[in-house]
Amino acid sequence: MSENILVVCEKTEQAKALKDGLKNHFETKYYDNKHNKTKIPNLYYESEGVTIVAARGHLLTLYDVNDYLQIQDYKSWVQLRDYLPYVPDTFKYKPKSGWERGQLELISNLIHSGKYTVLYNFGDPDAEGELLIREIFSYVGNTLPTKRIDCRNLVPSVLSQAFRNPENSNNYNGLYFEALARQQTDWLNGINLTTMLSLATHETLQVGRVLVPIVRFVYDSDKAIENFVPTNSWGINMNVEGISIASKDIQFAEKDEALANNLVDKLNANKTIVTEKKISNKTLKPKKLYNTSKLLSDLNTKFKISMKAASAALEKLYLKAYITYPRTNCEYMQEKEAPQMEVVIGILEKMGLPVKFHTKASVFSDKKCGGLGEGGHTAIVITEKIPSKSDLEEFTDVEKAAYSLVYKRTISNFCEDAEVTETKFIFENSGYVFDIAGSVINKPGFLLFEPRKFTDVSALNKYEIGSAVNCTFEKATRTTKAPPKANTSRLIYYLEHPFSKNIKNGGEDEDDEFYAAVDSGVTIGTQGATMETTTTKAIQYGYFTESKKGYTITSKGKFLIETLDRLGIDALNAKKTVELNMIIKKVSKKLLTLEDNKERIKEELIATNDILNYNEVPTYNGEVIGECPLCKSPVVDTDKLFKCTNTNCKFVLFKEDKYFSYMKKKISTAMAKEFLNKGEISVKNLTSQSGNKYGAVFKGTINEKGYVNWKRDRYIDTKPKGRK
Repeated sequence: MSENILVVCEKTEQAKALKDGLKNHFETKYYDNKHNKTKIPNLYYESEGVTIVAARGHLLTLYDVNDYLQIQDYKSWVQLRDYLPYVPDTFKYKPKSGWERGQLELISNLIHSGKYTVLYNFGDPDAEGELLIREIFSYVGNTLPTKRIDCRNLVPSVLSQAFRNPENSNNYNGLYFEALARQQTDWLNGINLTTMLSLATHETLQVGRVLVPIVRFVYDSDKAIENFVPTNSWGINMNVEGISIASKDIQFAEKDEALANNLVDKLNANKTIVTEKKISNKTLKPKKLYNTSKLLSDLNTKFKISMKAASAALEKLYLKAYITYPRTNCEYMQEKEAPQMEVVIGILEKMGLPVKFHTKASVFSDKKCGGLGEGGHTAIVITEKIPSKSDLEEFTDVEKAAYSLVYKRTISNFCEDAEVTETKFIFENSGYVFDIAGSVINKPGFLLFEPRKFTDVSALNKYEIGSAVNCTFEKATRTTKAPPKANTSRLIYYLEHPFSKNIKNGGEDEDDEFYAAVDSGVTIGTQGATMETTTTKAIQYGYFTESKKGYTITSKGKFLIETLDRLGIDALNAKKTVELNMIIKKVSKKLLTLEDNKERIKEELIATNDILNYNEVPTYNGEVIGECPLCKSPVVDTDKLFKCTNTNCKFVLFKEDKYFSYMKKKISTAMAKEFLNKGEISVKNLTSQSGNKYGAVFKGTINEKGYVNWKRDRYIDTKPKGRK
């Protein structure tokens, strides 16, 4: 009996690319979904022997607490107080509403139609993708045998090859259990700790395994900047042949300027001799292929592109088949991908680029990629679908930047190594040493695509060992720099290396299991999807803001971290998060069961709940900005509004006030302070319907609900044309 295959894809783009690659005569069919009130159709592709359907994301979600408890008239977390911590006996799923329910019904009907002999799982090639498809199979009660399409490339011809050579589903059990453990861990901690803290503080405080360490990183960065006090000192610079060389060892306190002057005079009076001139030829190799974190970091550092914008661009490039799957921790390619890359390099050679295909271990390594059951990944590279000039014109600026980096890094790894000549000089005067090194490129190799900066010391080549040098010395001010602001690249590095100082400095726990795991790659969380989603949530929750300069903690973010510290709750600190990830890995390797993990978390939640005194923890009030116009109590700045601290007072001032939103304005803290002081707000740079700029003063009156009603009182400076 020949196979009749049903392929369940995660994304619509995967389904379309596979359909195009198989080149069968596919008919598009539609499912009549009674729940679908959207314009999104429930459809699938059918041909003789193969049917393709896409889930188009998560169709299921875990039960929430009240789904289990069935509390009548459930409206508030307060009603959950007596049930904390809540740990279900069995985790249950429910369908999402709307078109998702119809898509789930469609997939279920296809599976149970009796037409198919085997199911193909074509989820994204990571733990989350494995879970997304398997939870559907489990929910609908599938009994058909399953296979796995493992492909990180949406080029149709590549996909068709992967389809004809499916993997054994059991090879991916580790990925599935890893995702399942992570999902259950996040539900237990997220639901319970969020509810506990919110009840204790009377403020909604969402928390999570990766969320809290990210907020703490921003908090600590801003705290370091706030507490920074710059200090000045004196150093000595050597000037020779137009080159300035700073001493690494000479430093005087600011008050010791006289000592610095004396040393400068001494150095200028004595001879400076070349004590070492070392010339060496060096071979430079390209940087490793991109993983998600390195790529996001470079996009932020080089182009000031936010994590959210970069992640969206990479996903779009992947779905259009220009790059491989963009969520990975790996900097190598799997050995089975060599034939695909050979095709890509062949195309680039025909384009006249100086590349040559190879299978060196610096690029292809199954060992470095990890086993299938251990989350085997592969680096981000370009595909054989090279965009044309007209294609590039359709790219956004962010997409162009992202593709450019992946393109150049891929090419670099198939170019010749670069060769340089390095010259190092050491100068000595009165026992003090000054050194400098520079390089000259002999063979550019990959540097044609990823250039590096080299110091030019050619003016010094006339000096030999023992030569007296014609130079001068001068004192120079050294000012300590303020700690850097938290940004995407620094956040990524922190998430990957949260305890690098402990490991390098040989802390008391250096050799224990924890630091050994960290050193081997267990981190807080570095996949692009995790970082981007969690960072976006933190901003949405009001914990910090984002600008081109980086992230800035808010009063609510400060309150979250300081509340956790004040209460001594360490369930969500960085070390705990890494420990959770270590345990999740143990579940994936069958060293720990899901039930054992659940019981362990339950015990920790009970301990945390016992710490909390729900009647004594101070509530979050935010920064005081003025006096309430109704009751004279302090008004505070919170994440979405300005409110009176008197719980019996109704006064609030919304930041996204509807009146001002029509003028594309939000009420800032400065505007709120002005209203509290004067009863009015002056706003400049407003735009009339005709496009003219003007300013106006708006008076506010407070209604019986405590809300502010606004009315334009007068114009400032200029009046827009046509206005009376």
